[in-house]
Amino acid sequence: MHRTIRGCPRLDRLAPTADSSPVLRVLILALALAVAGCGASIPPGVVEVRAASRLDALGDRVSSPPDETAWAGAPPTALPDRWDTRERLRASAAWYHSEFGLDATPTAAWAVYLPLATPSATVWVNGVEVGATGRRNVNRPFLAVAVPAVLRQGRNIVDIRLRVPPTYGSVLGRFFVGPAAALRPSFERRVFWQVHVVELSVFVTFAFAALGLALWARRRSLPGVIECAVGGAGWGVAMLELVVSNPPLPELAWQWTVTSGLPATIVAFTVGARRALHVERSWGDQLLAGSWVVGALALAAALASRRPAATDAVVLGWALWSVGVGIYLLTLLARIQRASSLVSLRIAAPVGALGFAVAARDVALGLGAATVGPPVILLPYLGCVLGVWGSWRILERFVAALDESQALNRDLERRVEERGDEIARSYERINSLERERAVQDERARLMQDIHDGFGAQLTSMLALVETAEATPGEVADALRDALDDMRLVIQSLGPRDADLIALLASWRARVERRLQRRGLRFDWQVSDLPVLPWLGPRESLHVLRIFQETVSNVLQHAAATTITVRTGERVGTDGRQGVYVQIDDDGRGFAPDGRDGAAPGAGLRNITRRARDLGGVVSIGRETGGGRVVLWLPRDSA
Repeated sequence: MHRTIRGCPRLDRLAPTADSSPVLRVLILALALAVAGCGASIPPGVVEVRAASRLDALGDRVSSPPDETAWAGAPPTALPDRWDTRERLRASAAWYHSEFGLDATPTAAWAVYLPLATPSATVWVNGVEVGATGRRNVNRPFLAVAVPAVLRQGRNIVDIRLRVPPTYGSVLGRFFVGPAAALRPSFERRVFWQVHVVELSVFVTFAFAALGLALWARRRSLPGVIECAVGGAGWGVAMLELVVSNPPLPELAWQWTVTSGLPATIVAFTVGARRALHVERSWGDQLLAGSWVVGALALAAALASRRPAATDAVVLGWALWSVGVGIYLLTLLARIQRASSLVSLRIAAPVGALGFAVAARDVALGLGAATVGPPVILLPYLGCVLGVWGSWRILERFVAALDESQALNRDLERRVEERGDEIARSYERINSLERERAVQDERARLMQDIHDGFGAQLTSMLALVETAEATPGEVADALRDALDDMRLVIQSLGPRDADLIALLASWRARVERRLQRRGLRFDWQVSDLPVLPWLGPRESLHVLRIFQETVSNVLQHAAATTITVRTGERVGTDGRQGVYVQIDDDGRGFAPDGRDGAAPGAGLRNITRRARDLGGVVSIGRETGGGRVVLWLPRDSA
């Protein structure tokens, strides 16, 4: 079945574009440099101790080495000397005794250089303690310096006490005795490669784990991220054994912690590889995690029993189990390498194979097998590789996500542009329809106004002429009324600045002279009014129609001689600010309900309707000395 890896297309369709062999060669070269850097070059005048007498001892508190008589029958032991299970049951410490000669008392300091002393050692020279390692001295060289006063001409004695815990392997390697100045360069070189580089590797590993956890906290849907982060953390914990000389935990708790880290790494990377191949979560993941839990519990029980045989059996069983899971992990990485074109995924398999080979070499070294080069644990150096690989993988994901985001942005911009063009066309169609509807509405309004005004005037004039009783003056007046109505409609179409006073002035200029000929004069008491923003052509025609209808009613019914026009500002009954136009006459007035024989007819109803269309209010009544019409209009449109 073909699988896919998120962030990539179908992996079976990708042509391999990345060659992992250069990366693998670089890693092998780096490990070779580490081995070479840890090599022991013996300068002139330095003695290499390859064998020493050994005495087993009990107890942890010893103030001085055994006396000369105790060493009389002690057999020589070849170095390195590794303690097996039975030996750890027999003793809790071991004394190693060796001698070297001096032709004269030295004037400079000498030193005892221990490249390998696990888990801890104390050094005496001629019965004087000259140095002691930390409580857990794993993979750390040690240099014990003796001042010239401690040394003597002729025979000198070096005694080394090695601690032998029952649940932890102990070993003393070959060591060197010579001038401190001659031994220090080799010691410092090994400190750099075996301590500082390993510390850097552990730091990089934990940084990668922290980065993975932070990424997973933000994007939990990314496959394999949390598994790789847990694997990096487990690796870092396991490698702490090589950089921490005085652990913060009790010895058994510390041993359980660092021993459980590497199997946890293998399990986490295996589950992560299954996620990368999109293998569905199943009983396989549960079996892997459950087997690690069983191993961790078995190790805790064995350590608590303080039985070396039980501890060694559990560690060996867990190691064999880790080998099996590691082989399965390599098969998964090989599948990923064949399926992917990404560099980080293509180098995963060779890096995993290299790590497997290095782990096998380190296990063989721990079991006492002969190895090429100095007895240096190489597995921690792969932590830098792990951190760089993980950061590289995250960077690839970031770049892929960035490319995808840019592609989506371009597609989104294209869609937005297309939608914008579509919306613009829609708005253009809507505007065209609105303009067409406005033209139709204006045409209908004009037709209605011409029909109701100018048309009605012409009809009345025609009826007047047909009666053959009309005088020329009456016909002239009828024609003037028709022309006046036509001018009213035309005036409403002209540009307006929303000024009601200007509208009144233009109306006055048009009708005042004609009304004077009929014996009706105007009394204009007009004051400035604020601009009405909503007053357009249609609204202006409504206002003019109201004025026209009001004056027409005065002419027909009031028998008045003076029309008084007043303007002002006041608040309406609804609380809004507004303006008013008040038209009074000195005639007999008329009642809006038609009482007193002066029925207002449709004209006053039209006045009321037009005022309502304007959002205003008109009041019609009869005051002392004549009639009154008051039109109130709001300042702002409702």
